[in-house]
Amino acid sequence: MPSRTHIAVHLASWCALLAAACPASAKAGTGAQLIQRLNLERARVGLAPLKANRRLSHAARRQSRRQLRNDRFEHAAHLGVGRRFRHVGELIARQSGWRIDTATVALGWQNSPAHRSLIETGSFRLVGVGWARGRLGGDLTTIWTVRLGAR
Repeated sequence: MPSRTHIAVHLASWCALLAAACPASAKAGTGAQLIQRLNLERARVGLAPLKANRRLSHAARRQSRRQLRNDRFEHAAHLGVGRRFRHVGELIARQSGWRIDTATVALGWQNSPAHRSLIETGSFRLVGVGWARGRLGGDLTTIWTVRLGAR
């Protein structure tokens, strides 16, 4: 009969394998983490926090997947959110490998005047985050897309 330690080690091993096999479910809070980081930057300049929006998140996920499928890292020609928003902005980022590092993504945008100006646009009140993993130019890549919206 196996010892409790032996069973615990096997259970931990299985959990690690499942987390690796299902990264999206293992990282369910990733979008919320990135929104929190964007809101910290907005609070620093006295702006109201962004609120998560399902329609924007869905469009952001589609754009991240589209970039991988088309093997092109670029902004969308059409933002795909319909007419429910007065205006929409888009942030994209590319990370080598399949790591999930919202701090690096947010810092990159904050250090870019063009991206920071979108984050600091007061009329944007809603946000959606999407990310996808795959190969871009043959390299393992994580693509991030953020859609900012104003109604």
